[in-house]
Amino acid sequence: MRFVAFAVVLLAALLLWAQNSAPAKSRLGENLVPRFSSSYELIAKSVMKQGGIREYAETVYTLVEIRNKVRRERWRITQQEKHYKHWISPSGMVWVLTSRVPGPGGSGRLWARDANADVRGEWSGWELGSSGDDKNGIRGIAANLDIDDMASKAIQLQGGSEQLRLVGKDGSEFRATIANTDTGDLVVTRHFGKGEPKIDLLTERLDKPSNPPKVEWPAPGKAQIAIWTFFSEQPNQFLIQNYNLGASFNARPNQTLLSERVLPRKPAYVDKTLTGKLLWFEFGQPWERAVAKLDILTFDGTLIKSIDLLKLGQFQSAEDAQKMIQYRDVLDEAGGGPQTLDSQQRYGEPKIETLTFADRTGRKYRIEIKASDADYEVEARASMNLDKVATKEPTYPGATLYSQIDARSDDGKFTVHVKNYRLDGKQQSQITLIANVTDPIEGSKQVELFSLPIAIAPASLRVSNSGRVFALTYPGRSVPGVGDKEMCLFQAWDASGHTMSMDLISNLKWFDSAEGSKGKLDLSKMKIGLEGLRSERVVEGVQVPLYPLESLTFDLGGGRTECLYIGYMNDQIPTMFYSRRPKGPGQ
Repeated sequence: MRFVAFAVVLLAALLLWAQNSAPAKSRLGENLVPRFSSSYELIAKSVMKQGGIREYAETVYTLVEIRNKVRRERWRITQQEKHYKHWISPSGMVWVLTSRVPGPGGSGRLWARDANADVRGEWSGWELGSSGDDKNGIRGIAANLDIDDMASKAIQLQGGSEQLRLVGKDGSEFRATIANTDTGDLVVTRHFGKGEPKIDLLTERLDKPSNPPKVEWPAPGKAQIAIWTFFSEQPNQFLIQNYNLGASFNARPNQTLLSERVLPRKPAYVDKTLTGKLLWFEFGQPWERAVAKLDILTFDGTLIKSIDLLKLGQFQSAEDAQKMIQYRDVLDEAGGGPQTLDSQQRYGEPKIETLTFADRTGRKYRIEIKASDADYEVEARASMNLDKVATKEPTYPGATLYSQIDARSDDGKFTVHVKNYRLDGKQQSQITLIANVTDPIEGSKQVELFSLPIAIAPASLRVSNSGRVFALTYPGRSVPGVGDKEMCLFQAWDASGHTMSMDLISNLKWFDSAEGSKGKLDLSKMKIGLEGLRSERVVEGVQVPLYPLESLTFDLGGGRTECLYIGYMNDQIPTMFYSRRPKGPGQ
């Protein structure tokens, strides 16, 4: 008898082992992944009851776990609602869709509870999509889907997240994801319309074996933007999702996805304008010196314009741009005057929205976003930062300004003046070159490029379109160092104040005396030729034209002409030289 009893126990143990070793079944609610050894069944019993004023629906839900053919009740709850459909994932996550009926709790909704009866997600009727009821009283997207029972399913992704896919017979889909993140559940819902490609970057990444992703909110309280970092991803790949904040029962926020994209870096700062546009400041890593940009996006994440901050601010690297730009202090003029983005005022779409900010050097930046029926036009400008240029022209206390000579370049971009002062019988002249510029933000400005004292007031003055100043002076015999020699001095200064000169009497022999030159030399009639390819250089923040050669042609009367040339020969140092032209008849 003892042997028979032992044989029976051994046979029972072998049968139990065989059952546990059998492959998993694939019917709805049972294990589709070998790591689960249980299946689940939900029993829902709905009845209509009479209340004090009107009848209402009540449903008793019972979740049963089936393990080794043994049925065990996991939980039982009673809800004032009418059950319509449900789905169960392999882990025991229950998703229930209810009908709309009169009375309390009859508005129709979707909810999810895990195998321990903990609520993991709830969606009101309007969160499920557009309004309206179908013949079964199902609201929103569920009503309009015409649910395909064979295609709809509840699944558990490999990373531990849960997902419900409600698929319509026309191919449209409502997808709810309870994402397992480093800080707990994050519920994300999205809709795919009829014929819309079902590209889901979040699901692709959640459905990989990995530790829970890290989720960061770069603009808390202002914009529903999440940055997802997946540890199964290659380095420097971040999923950016933009949501439309919804509301749900029990203060559980559901994030309804508006857009998503993968970026190679996280933003340094994200903010929202007073009209709801997103400002996305992004700076590259040390090995990405050429990446510094501002992306302007609509509230749903659609890119309006990407602005290259390196080019705009003339920075040498992304690191320099990030250190210098005060990107956390943007002002918005949507309301007619500058306001910080922390203002509680909000505005509709103006014809032009103007954003301003500055950098630590004082340079100002202005971005104008012009709205049209079809699209946006964005113009980004930076000031020339000319306020920091110091005034160079000195004052002479007690001196009397007794005369002034002015000249202006043909294109109007440069002005030169010589001021002549007298004090106690002494005279002093000061020559100053001014650039007349139009700042992209601040409008017309005048910038002093150089200001120098000169011994003798010029008899004639001229400035070219390259910013080069010319003066003709007649130093008298009383000037120290001149002695008894007469001079007719032709002087030139470039835009930085570097000077050169040549005596037209002793050096070039154009005239025998200073008196003989008078009446024949007039710089206002001098022809200036700018030859060669134009380049530019910066003098005191102003772009000044630069030419390889400038020719100066003088008409001395009687058919006689002479030329001087100014060229750059040694390390950009200008040199003045003379070239005699062949004489014509009578010369």
